[in-house]
Amino acid sequence: MKIFIERKRILCIFIYCLLASSYLYPQYQLAPVGPILDEPQGFILESLSGYGYSNTVINTISNSSGLNPALIFAHKTFSIGISNQFETRIDLMQDTQYYRISALIPQSICCVMPFRSIRLGLGFHQKYNFGKDFGLFNATRVDPDSDSGYAELGTVRLYKEILVYNYTSFIAVPVPKTRDLILGIRINYYQFKWHHIQDPSLILSESGYPAEQITESEKTDHDVTLSLGLLYDIKNVRLGMYYEQGADFDDVHGSIPDKLAFGFLVLDIGFLDFHANLNYVFWDKITYIIDPINSQIEYSGHILFHILKSLSSSLGVIHTNYRMQNDELYNIFNTYYNTYYLTFGLIYTYKNINFDISIADSHLFSDDMRKNTVFKLGFDVNIM
Repeated sequence: MKIFIERKRILCIFIYCLLASSYLYPQYQLAPVGPILDEPQGFILESLSGYGYSNTVINTISNSSGLNPALIFAHKTFSIGISNQFETRIDLMQDTQYYRISALIPQSICCVMPFRSIRLGLGFHQKYNFGKDFGLFNATRVDPDSDSGYAELGTVRLYKEILVYNYTSFIAVPVPKTRDLILGIRINYYQFKWHHIQDPSLILSESGYPAEQITESEKTDHDVTLSLGLLYDIKNVRLGMYYEQGADFDDVHGSIPDKLAFGFLVLDIGFLDFHANLNYVFWDKITYIIDPINSQIEYSGHILFHILKSLSSSLGVIHTNYRMQNDELYNIFNTYYNTYYLTFGLIYTYKNINFDISIADSHLFSDDMRKNTVFKLGFDVNIM
């Protein structure tokens, strides 16, 4: 009877949090912004790990700064992790390419500190990473003495680079008067960096005009937001819910949308586990000046195989999309971004050290402007 009452109380808490989240989203209306963060290739698969892709119920220490903050409660010793991520270039159109910036900067760093029945965490991760190489352009100037009316100076190359870092602090605690229900709270400090480069490495033409110097422009901004998460274990099933408040960069007219996530994990199905994740990304809460974007559903499912006591592997799929609301006007554009990633991961444990490797590839079933390969390495240490 007591167990029934407790489970009923926990279910009520989940429903209450869901209703509260649904109420919060319409209240958090972002300011009108321009399309400075609307390149979907820049949004990183930050929850990718050797376990697959999940931001709600299972992941590594190194990724914890961008996940359901309640997940850190499982760590009973001081733990630290680091990961890095590498991606292939994407041919966007003509000579334009997408590339990942600053490959030497870690994708994520996190440490977890237990204190009695509380878990505290500090972390960093890259939320958005987008570089665009526009290719070579002919540089000209008006020349009334020329038959064509202009004189060629040579060629110029343009680059645009945008980074969003997230510095986080978070806490996970048991919910009073319940068993196995964990509440997590995270504070996010988002840092925005925009970098525009004009590289006039000109091949001088017969006009003899000298090349100008490289010109660069930069913009920065920041925002502070909140994330909440719940985690509940019942026998061999784990349920997770996670709300991530987006960021609004007023000075540069760019925003990151809110996200609501649900997930579950089923343990010990023979020699394997299964987990699935569902994200609802609230793009429609961002009022774009020109082109509104549809809110999108992202989903993933993964099987985790326990090969040996110290070695596990995962296989799965991730789906994401990106569509403008005006389908009649953007009918062709809306076919560019439908994306399916096939994933493979390995997790190896040696004493108190965990290594994980993950690969996500979208070439097989995705549209042209999302075909790339992501490779990620992670390293966690549980300090006794």
